[in-house]
Amino acid sequence: MAFRPVIWFCAIAFLLHSCLLVVSAKKTYIVHMKHHQKPASYATHTEWYSDHFQSLTSAAPDSLLYTYAAAYHGFAAVLTPEEAESIRQSESVLGVYEDTLYSLHTTRTPEFLGLDAGLGPWAGHSLQELNQASQDVIIGVLDSGVWPESKSFSDFNMPNVPARWRGECEAAHDFDPKIHCNKKLIGARFFSKGYDMASGTKESQSPAIRTATAPIRRAPPPALLCRTPVS
Repeated sequence: MAFRPVIWFCAIAFLLHSCLLVVSAKKTYIVHMKHHQKPASYATHTEWYSDHFQSLTSAAPDSLLYTYAAAYHGFAAVLTPEEAESIRQSESVLGVYEDTLYSLHTTRTPEFLGLDAGLGPWAGHSLQELNQASQDVIIGVLDSGVWPESKSFSDFNMPNVPARWRGECEAAHDFDPKIHCNKKLIGARFFSKGYDMASGTKESQSPAIRTATAPIRRAPPPALLCRTPVS
């Protein structure tokens, strides 16, 4: 009965293939919640989103990647299509969207956006008006890395960080907030969990990506918060 080992081998191979299909079916989804429906029993939206996620799926707790409670309300999670559909049916959910991995379009953003011709949308305003409008503005940037030693991030003659600032500089390998963040580079964080899931790789978790001469451009993109000078 020499064919029996072959049958067992085929059966094991089939089970392994099935398991791999189940694992590969999981994707990252963004869930948009009706935040105003938060029950009073929850102190924060984050607590409610976490419990709501666990009540609608059998996914492991670490499948919940991020929660959002500022400009956007909801959470990001690793789900199977069936789990995503289950969450979509909830009365507290506005929508469920599969995450998308985007490629870099350009390294020349002003030209790409058509902002290199004269004053662009600021045409017709005086230099004094332009100077006043650009005073002490906090700018958020999604980038592929930051080179904190660059003179672009010098905080020479910069005033103290505005009291309205609520962000943070996140510590990571090769990035020390006490050294690399200052009164101009006031925030730096990395958000790599969705990218890791989509690409199947584990990226270096640090906003600081550089060599001795120039920054290296690669994912995951950190969020950088800088200020314009005050004259």
